[in-house]
Amino acid sequence: MVGSNVGPGKSLPANGTIELRFDHLLLPISVARQSAIIRQANGEIAAAPVVQYDPAGKTVTLSASDGRPWLESGQYYVLDFITYRPDAGPGGFRTLLGATMDPHAASKLGFFATDSVTINAPHISFCRDIEPILTTKCGRCHGGQSPAMALQLDSTNGIRATAIRQLARGSNAGASSTPRAASFGTDMAIIEPHAPGSSWLMYKVLLASPSSELTVPTSATCGGDVFDALVLYANGIPTPLDDRERTVLGMFVEGAPMPYPVAQIVDATHEAPLTQDELLRMSEWIRDGASLE
Repeated sequence: MVGSNVGPGKSLPANGTIELRFDHLLLPISVARQSAIIRQANGEIAAAPVVQYDPAGKTVTLSASDGRPWLESGQYYVLDFITYRPDAGPGGFRTLLGATMDPHAASKLGFFATDSVTINAPHISFCRDIEPILTTKCGRCHGGQSPAMALQLDSTNGIRATAIRQLARGSNAGASSTPRAASFGTDMAIIEPHAPGSSWLMYKVLLASPSSELTVPTSATCGGDVFDALVLYANGIPTPLDDRERTVLGMFVEGAPMPYPVAQIVDATHEAPLTQDELLRMSEWIRDGASLE
């Protein structure tokens, strides 16, 4: 772990979200309540938050499911990181290759909860923020009457029928006809709502080196400013995957990166890989439930 928004000198509103930053992709099954336990000062378990993983930002968040206060203002809490042991259950963050957290790093973070605050969370819109990306950067192959791999990403009906909670062909191990979100690399859903870390599509677009192209595809039918995913990260802008991480990811996620690589990019808007902002936006959309409204 390389950063967090709680710890010495860092308090958290009683209705706030704990954010943990990592420098490697995590094994999604290891991102669980058993990996980071919130205790009261007396050692008793204080809360059972919703734990979510964002592979694009390499972040883990702990929060209430409804945005209401889940901590008590004025109280001291300890975030206790569990070290993974094969004989002690699934608890403990691990990388894709199974490496655990540095045993010499701090295993606990203490912090105070303060009064709740009004949270004006930015809203991500499928029409404005996501549909233009899927249409322009994915639609050439995954659109029309005969989309590649029978995956149609250029219409809401196509996404609903062929991507949402649908088994990714490239991950199909043959033993199951339905996706299992806890598995990584086998029998994964193309898009698993609320779980970008268990969504095959996220890893396919992460396999490509992010484009430096700054042009943002826009929708002709949706107004308003494009969602700025960077404002979600309290500990600084996440860095893209490096070549080594993409190589490791490719050991688990079969096939070419997406969009499908071309020998020479002629139209950056349509052929270039997603930018870092687009990757973060895509991950946030899935984490928010992958609504098509």
